[in-house]
Amino acid sequence: MSPELIGLIAFFGLLALILMGLPVGFGMILGGAAVFWAIGDWGPMLGMAGMIPFDKVTTYTFTCVPLFVFMGNLAFRAGLAKDMYHSARLWTAKLPGGLAQATCVANAFFGALSGSTIAATATFCKLAVPEMDKLGYNRRLSVGCVTAAGTFASIIPPSINVVLYGMITEQSIGKMLIAGILPVIVIAGCYMVLIWIRVKWNPRLAGVPLTGVTLKDAIRGSKLLWPVVLTFIVMLGGIYTGLFTPTEGGAIGAFVVFFLAVITKRFSWRLLWDCLFDTAMTMATLYIIVVGAFMFGAGMAISRLPSTVAGWVTELPYSPMVILMVILTVYIILGCIMDTTAMLFLTMPVIFPATVKLGFHPIWFGILIIHVFEIGMVSPPYGISLFTAKASLPDVPFSDIMIGVLPFLLADLVSMVILIVFPDIVTFLPDLLMG
Repeated sequence: MSPELIGLIAFFGLLALILMGLPVGFGMILGGAAVFWAIGDWGPMLGMAGMIPFDKVTTYTFTCVPLFVFMGNLAFRAGLAKDMYHSARLWTAKLPGGLAQATCVANAFFGALSGSTIAATATFCKLAVPEMDKLGYNRRLSVGCVTAAGTFASIIPPSINVVLYGMITEQSIGKMLIAGILPVIVIAGCYMVLIWIRVKWNPRLAGVPLTGVTLKDAIRGSKLLWPVVLTFIVMLGGIYTGLFTPTEGGAIGAFVVFFLAVITKRFSWRLLWDCLFDTAMTMATLYIIVVGAFMFGAGMAISRLPSTVAGWVTELPYSPMVILMVILTVYIILGCIMDTTAMLFLTMPVIFPATVKLGFHPIWFGILIIHVFEIGMVSPPYGISLFTAKASLPDVPFSDIMIGVLPFLLADLVSMVILIVFPDIVTFLPDLLMG
């Protein structure tokens, strides 16, 4: 049996084990060991088993991840999402579907602190849907909006998945982070245009308009956004100007959010303990996945499967854009049944070399692929964000959630086409600010 065939069997065997419920990290460790066993080369495997667990999770690039996770937990538990939503609803009060529009804007701001799609979806299901219910919004519009808009957090910095993609593919973390800013504006803009069109077409979707809000009220309410803006500017501004590294930026961002929680009198020792505990639990799971991913990647490397697949893909008698469409379609399907982090570690070692040979910009491809992952997460019937919304809104029929997100999937596809046709939207800021 050829090494490539062994690698292919291990890949699909691992996918089957994950779908059957085996934890991703342990499955990857098992898959990597199986490849080394089948090829008959245990020596390097044992050597890497002793080196990878410490070497990879303590790399300086990766140390920004727990800091971003801690910052997001602080922002969530300190109630900053409520402030963002209140301020956004004042600015969008005059727009058709104002509260739904505000949900899109507030999700973008909250994503700049949390970096977690699940946290954003759960937060705004409990925060925005009751407010829209009070004004008689169509339930499918409200739950569809909060479920779909939660995906902004996976692209806008400090997205954890963007950091992981940069680490796996050895891209600049700073460039990867800044590359997500303009795409989120495009995606949120597509959502807001969709809401505007739907409410103009059928005003009953938005119930009773929010009245009595003046420009003065909106300006006054903007003070609630200053903590988010301050954190964003301090953390990312320092990274992009070279004042400090992404890891140092994560530490400073976490400190700023901590300081804001203290001065706004939302801090408690219980809040700090809960944030530290949740961060430790999240990172323990992620560390196992990282260790398993590198063990599995080592097995794939000796099987020569990634280089073989890259050569095969680049020799297909189709244009690179057609091949890209096939890759994106497969990822949308995988996004319905697998976690984004697992997909990154499982597939990037195989797919990324092929995209480089096809001539795609690695940073552009990274943002595009993460956006596609998120489309899969809200795609019926198995998208994980759909189940997050259902858990947060137990009284809402699951069918309403699935039907509610369908129009937003159309907006996602439109935004994806825009990013493909105009790749400079992704690469403009990294090239301008970081060379």
